[in-house]
Amino acid sequence: GLDNNDLGGGALRASISQEAVQEFQVISGGLSAEFGRALGGIVNTITKQGTNELKGSAFYFYRPGNLDPKLPMGGEADNYRLSQFGASAGGPIIKDKLFYFVAVERMKKTDRNVVTIKPEAVAPIRQAGFLLETGELPFEEGDTSGFLRLDWLQGPSLYVDLRQPQFP
Repeated sequence: GLDNNDLGGGALRASISQEAVQEFQVISGGLSAEFGRALGGIVNTITKQGTNELKGSAFYFYRPGNLDPKLPMGGEADNYRLSQFGASAGGPIIKDKLFYFVAVERMKKTDRNVVTIKPEAVAPIRQAGFLLETGELPFEEGDTSGFLRLDWLQGPSLYVDLRQPQFP
């Protein structure tokens, strides 16, 4: 088990690439004592692991903005672009003893925000020395995440695994 909470707000701290998820379980109410400090719900995630066979996968997802509805403030969503891509691989390091699994994922999004502030409110803000832009402002954001797992099987009753849930 891994407690994956932000100590400040109790929110999810790190996300795991979907390429690394083997199965998950959602518990939404009536939690037992083993899930202490959880009021809203629990998501248990079991990650993939390496085996004696070399296995891998790759994916690419693209979402263009021209498929979206019009923006709430008017105008088209044609500036929006979302692309996600990644890959995973797992296999043996030492047959029947030591296994690895690794997954990497990249997300890139471009869009624009519409900043609507009355012109008479903009002037005092700028005079105070703050940089302020209004209108349609394009932005870009991205994130790369990865997952690494090593499993060492010493015998029928001793099994050790090492996981790094996210690395930049």
